[in-house]
Amino acid sequence: MPVSHGLGSEDILVEVKVVGMNLSTGVITEKSFIGRGLGYEGSGLILEVGTAVNKLSPGDRVIMSSSGSLTTTQKLDQRLCVKILNSLSYEEGATMSVVYCTAIHCLLDIGGLRKGKLVLIHSASGGVGMAALYIARMVGAEIYATVGSEEKLQALMSVSNIPCNRIFNSRTKEFLPRLMEETNGVGVDVVLNSLSATLLVKVLLDRQRFEPNRSFVGFDHVFFYEKRPKRIESIMARAMDYYKAGFIHPITPTRTFEAVSIVDAILHMLRGRHMGKIVINMPANSADLPAEPSRQE
Repeated sequence: MPVSHGLGSEDILVEVKVVGMNLSTGVITEKSFIGRGLGYEGSGLILEVGTAVNKLSPGDRVIMSSSGSLTTTQKLDQRLCVKILNSLSYEEGATMSVVYCTAIHCLLDIGGLRKGKLVLIHSASGGVGMAALYIARMVGAEIYATVGSEEKLQALMSVSNIPCNRIFNSRTKEFLPRLMEETNGVGVDVVLNSLSATLLVKVLLDRQRFEPNRSFVGFDHVFFYEKRPKRIESIMARAMDYYKAGFIHPITPTRTFEAVSIVDAILHMLRGRHMGKIVINMPANSADLPAEPSRQE
């Protein structure tokens, strides 16, 4: 078929339906580090495909992981997309790609998490944290978690069945002594951290040596899909397999904003009080968007 929009042979053109928001999007906006484009994940409908695309077709419903997803149409490498089931809504799909790619790669591929191992999941009521809970439960790990408030602690207990003595408040310095007490002084095998640098030093014991057989690994999902798109494709496919098998689910609760209220969505995210995921509904026609975003909160 003829290819327009300047598609490369392995590119696809997607009509973006819903965009998932991540904290890095808000931080980039707040600090004015614009360059790669806003938005890192979303869901949509394939409009066109390049001549060498053989796994996807126009009309396929997909989730994607790529910078610049906060747009009405996006051109991207086919390896940054996977098809989704019709039973998965666009809104649900938009909550999954970045958080599950992060959780699967960090916990399973890097951390080697498996049955009986102890894992500490920081910010467990957020998108990555909740994805990590599903993955840890899937493999049979022993789960410990932190949250940022009593409200989030109660909410996490209600949806995760984690005992209250295994959930700690990351806003205090006491979570490390309490964790050591709960694990009989042993600690955990794997820590998934998305805390700020201030609290990160409580995990790392600043300026001290790692004990033997310990490592600290940073993960940048933007670098990952820019440099290793084939790996992203593989991990997203694994996530969809886990979803089909009933091991993982879309992230909830979900707070939905319309595209015209993107400023409100970013401010809401930066306040740090939400749980689950924030998503943006995109209009079918970019002409429906105002020249400047509105405020509704």
